[in-house]
Amino acid sequence: MWPQRSRSEAETGGRMNLTAREAAELKRAIGAYDYPKVLFDFRAGREITCHSMRDLEKQVRGCLLSRRLDSVKEGLSNILYWGLARVGYREARIERFRSQVTDEQLRKAQREFRAIEGTGLQLLKRLGLPQFSHMSFLSKVRMFLDPREYVVLDLKLMKMAKSDNPNLFSGIKRYPTYVPVTRQNETVYERWCEACRRLVASYFDGSKVFAADVERGIFQIVQEGNLEMAGRIVEAVS
Repeated sequence: MWPQRSRSEAETGGRMNLTAREAAELKRAIGAYDYPKVLFDFRAGREITCHSMRDLEKQVRGCLLSRRLDSVKEGLSNILYWGLARVGYREARIERFRSQVTDEQLRKAQREFRAIEGTGLQLLKRLGLPQFSHMSFLSKVRMFLDPREYVVLDLKLMKMAKSDNPNLFSGIKRYPTYVPVTRQNETVYERWCEACRRLVASYFDGSKVFAADVERGIFQIVQEGNLEMAGRIVEAVS
């Protein structure tokens, strides 16, 4: 079972003023999200297509929280496999991770994954896991540990910083190829998670739609090139 939702501004009256058009567009985009739902069975050497994001999330989370080091390694490998599904250097990145990660790093990760509280990005960064040093993939780890409450902050979402509507992404420190995990950026990440939780609480059945689904819907809108709409949605709740 997924962890119970924590009390947040979503339950305590945070600002919410999406227009009917914005709310409808967000719901449409969540349904239109079509990122590949793929994992890899490293023992059998074959790709697995999951039936849904819920299925994919549960499989990865089960590995991350496993008491077996090889399962933890497989879970992390599959975060890379899924997250890099549309880029040509995926196999090279996964191979570097699998050849460089140590059992000691995996043991530390195993302990921290089971005890993590809050955003935990600084803690995850200190694990020093190969290929998991910046916001994009560290936030993916946090999302897979609890997709009800935590979301991904991907570099592609930084396009919203250029929107005509100032929003929380405007204050993120970033470089051309990555977003670093800094104290300031972790604060913005928490605000991003809270914004997605508010949208779930106000517009969706929280037993079916998670904060991570809302993030994916906004990601979809960005992918479609409608930065103005995505920026307005984020500005309204952050």
